Amino acid sequence: MSLEKKFILTALLMGLKFSDFRKRIIAILKGQEDAPITGLTPTPASLQTDMDELDEIFANGEALKLQQIANTEAYNAKIKKIRNVVTDKWMPTVQTACAGDVAKAKGWGFGVKGEYDGHSESPVSVTNSYPVVVDIEYNIHLQHTIRVINNTTEDVNIPKDAESLQLYETFEEANASDVKKMIHLGRVKHGKYINHFHNEELGKDVWYVLVYVSKDESISPILSTPIKAKII
Repeated sequence: MSLEKKFILTALLMGLKFSDFRKRIIAILKGQEDAPITGLTPTPASLQTDMDELDEIFANGEALKLQQIANTEAYNAKIKKIRNVVTDKWMPTVQTACAGDVAKAKGWGFGVKGEYDGHSESPVSVTNSYPVVVDIEYNIHLQHTIRVINNTTEDVNIPKDAESLQLYETFEEANASDVKKMIHLGRVKHGKYINHFHNEELGKDVWYVLVYVSKDESISPILSTPIKAKII
């Protein structure tokens, strides 16, 4: 007996760099411009306004830089609002409108579970995806608990062609773009790494960068965005 494959829509808006998040939302809005679906609430125009405001917040955050912007309340609140509109408000209507048609889902800027990931037709690998820090916990004195997912799959599993996920740190912002100048902390397992500090490091800023290491032991060409955190 064969089981009918379910058609499950995906939006894939978690854990993205701002540029990728913006690209996804613009694709979704473009889908509505090209082939509007009746009954979406809030309206595409409302979501476009939110996206315009998010662009302004991002631009005004130039002084904070990309690695700091994730810590701003306004940025996180607007990301959450836009994501909730797409996933909670729009997706049920879009799924119905798709009527099981993968091409329609693609045209409207969405993915389909098990069919199309919404990012690339190629399998997820170290060359077309990257690790993303989704949370840093500060609740223990002189300790950071860093949680990581893959930007495409939005889970803690590493790409099949990766041997491991490695974490680096630096106390110098200028070094955060070159892992060769950073301190190698070690392997991130199951999307989690606990980093301990010494008393003399209290109050300092630290920058984290993550990178996949391929099975041939070469470092992936795509690094994570440097994330800044304070030691408390």
